[in-house]
Amino acid sequence: TDPRTKYATNAHIEVTGSSPVPLLLVTSTNWGIEYDELNGEEWIVLIEADTAEIELPVERTVPLAPRYQILFRVINPDSQHDAKVRMRVRLDDTEVFDETRIMRDASMEYSFFYH
Repeated sequence: TDPRTKYATNAHIEVTGSSPVPLLLVTSTNWGIEYDELNGEEWIVLIEADTAEIELPVERTVPLAPRYQILFRVINPDSQHDAKVRMRVRLDDTEVFDETRIMRDASMEYSFFYH
């Protein structure tokens, strides 16, 4: 890691939209990446995470220290109802993610780490 790199202090998520059912918000600052050399796939493995049932709108701010990594995942676990969800993420004052999706039995995710 370049010592001149300025790390963000906080990650901020804002989830808006509409959903007839409760959604889940997974937040983690302790996760890793596993890699399968045979097929070249990689995936995120959560080591420690907080999962909360949410009603829209919701905002959360998470301190990044000491690991300086963040994962936010919004899940609509319901297979019968659509949720229209906008997820925005900022690292300090810089917006790094802004997506809107219609989700049914699906999730949307943002992850980042300083390396």
